[in-house]
Parts: sequence; C-alpha cells; structure tokens
Amino acid sequence: YFYISSVLNRAWSHKPMLYVFIFIIYSFLLFIPNITNLSTATLLDLKPIIMLGILPYFFIFSKKVNVNLQDFSKCIVVVIYFYICVQLLLFQEIEGKILIRGDVGILALISFIFFIPFNSAELKNNFIWIVLVIGLFLIYQGRASIVVATIVLTYFVAFAIKHKLISKQIFPLFILLPLIISALMIQLMYMRAEDISNSWGVGVIESEARIMALYVFYEVLQQMSLMQLIFGSGFGIDYSENVECNFRFMCLHMQNIAIGNADTYPAVGFHNELIRVFLTTGLVGLMIFMISISSFWKSTTLDSSSEGLKNLLYMRSVVIIIMASMFSHGIIGTTITGFVLLFTLAVLYRKYLELQNV
Repeated sequence: YFYISSVLNRAWSHKPMLYVFIFIIYSFLLFIPNITNLSTATLLDLKPIIMLGILPYFFIFSKKVNVNLQDFSKCIVVVIYFYICVQLLLFQEIEGKILIRGDVGILALISFIFFIPFNSAELKNNFIWIVLVIGLFLIYQGRASIVVATIVLTYFVAFAIKHKLISKQIFPLFILLPLIISALMIQLMYMRAEDISNSWGVGVIESEARIMALYVFYEVLQQMSLMQLIFGSGFGIDYSENVECNFRFMCLHMQNIAIGNADTYPAVGFHNELIRVFLTTGLVGLMIFMISISSFWKSTTLDSSSEGLKNLLYMRSVVIIIMASMFSHGIIGTTITGFVLLFTLAVLYRKYLELQNV
C-alpha cells in the first residue's frame, strides 16, 4: 500500500523520492534470490530497505495532513517520560528492551532542535521542554547520541548566527548551548571510560563494539570479489564463517553479536549502517543510498525568508542526524527511531517545496 499510493500520487516526480525509489527497486532485485530462504539474518538485512521505502508515503501523507513538528516533538518527549515512569513502577529500573539508550538519545535530539529558541519569547515558551530533553540525555547517557548532538547543535548555532536568525537578547544562550552539550559529552565519555576500566579492566577501544566491528569488516573486505564489491554480497550472509579472530576482544565481540542473531554475524552486527548497505548492495547501492539522503540537503537562496531559512536549517539538521547516526548502530534499521526521523524529514521537505512554490 505504501509504495502503490506513493507511485499513484507521483512522489517519484521529486528528486529525493525518485532516488529512494531507485534504491528500493535495485535492492529488491538483489533480494529476489533470497525469497526461498528467508532466514532471520535475511529479514534483518531487508528491514532498512523497507523502512526507507516508507519515506515517499510519509511525503504524500504530509500533504494531506498538516503536522506541527514542535507539537510532534512534545509528544515524543512526553511518551518517553511516560515510558520511564512505567518502567520504574513495574521493574524499579529502566530496561532497554523497547527503547535502547541510542534510540532515546536520537529521539530526544530530534525533539530538541524544534525547541531551540530564536528569540526571548520562544525561550520562555520552550524552556521547560529544553530542560526535559537535557534530562533525557542525562538519564540515558548514550555516548553515540551525545556526540551526534554536539555535531548537530554546533552546525545549528553556526547557521543561525550566519543568517542572523536569532535576537540579540538570547545570543549568549545560543553560544552556550553547544558548549553545554559538549561539556556533557566530555563528562559522559570520561565517566563511561572510567566505569569500563573499573568493571572490566580494559580501555574504551577494546570494549567498543563499533571499533571491533571495523576489524571484522577489514577481514571481510579482503575476501570480497570484484562483483561483490560492486553489487554486494547479498542478504542473510553470516560474515563470521570466513573470519578468524585475531585477538580476544574481537572474538568476544563476534560472540556477543552471534548470541543475539541466531548464532550468525549478519550485516547489522557491524554497528554501521553505511557498511551494512555496502555489504548487502555493493558500491552501486551505497552510491544510490548516499545520493538519496544527500538530495535533501538544499541550498539557501538570496531571497530566502526567515521561515524558509529556519525550515532549511531543520531539514539540514535532520540530514546530519541521519548521516552521523550511520556510524553508530544506524537509524534506518531501528523501527521507532527510523519512523520518527523519516517522518520528520518528509514533513520538512514538503514544507520546503511549499515555501519554494514547487
């Protein structure tokens, strides 16, 4: 239904949506040989493609329903705090089976950018929501998400200052905002490194799954043929079959991934969405994927209004969140976070077109 309704409503007539359609069609052509062998690993590899394929439908939906993204962000924050309260009441702790640390961090960051004030009146209205979002960062303490937040907020502030979007009254706060988040990031990194050292007697590098996954990827890359480099290795591949553990922490990493994935090391195990796309669809698929995401990065125009510049800033910020999160566990492959990010991007792109009278 998602794809048919998108096609009938000519979503493909817009470049970003066209690139998404091309990527989906290309990926499903590669997926056809796996139809008779739908293993858990195969479905995990297919999930990001299905998620991305819903983006054009969100684009069509945003035309039919007027969405206020600030209200949407408030709902996200309220739902997360409700989830925390329920967990504390039932289990006396916050478990991560439904919302993991990284997901909450990205969801909080998406909400945060719509609460950033441009004048004193907005600061007064959004102050409590800013405090609540910072509270989520402190509660969940996700390393990857706080790094992404630092990158996004630094760009957000630089863009707003360059285009004179903020009032003089809150200029000092605007400068302090990324500094506060950066301080939280440094403190969090130090605390987590100290905790890991005291608990396991190892450094951050040895315990970091993303770094260990790069060692595995290097081993896999050396064994790929030219055709696999161009068109990918396919879906549902167990990458542990031909990889030898070179040292203890790499072995432990591979074992931990296998435990949660039916004794296999699928593409999702690399904790990197770009590697995941490359391994399943090759350089061709990765190129189309990168073009589809980067096509949402629009240029400013000389006659851009304040509203147009703000919408452009929000859209660019979401693109940065998506791309920066690719180097973590990925966001396209995580259902809740992926839905929110892609929905937000679709709504912003729709508004961009309306402001450009396209």
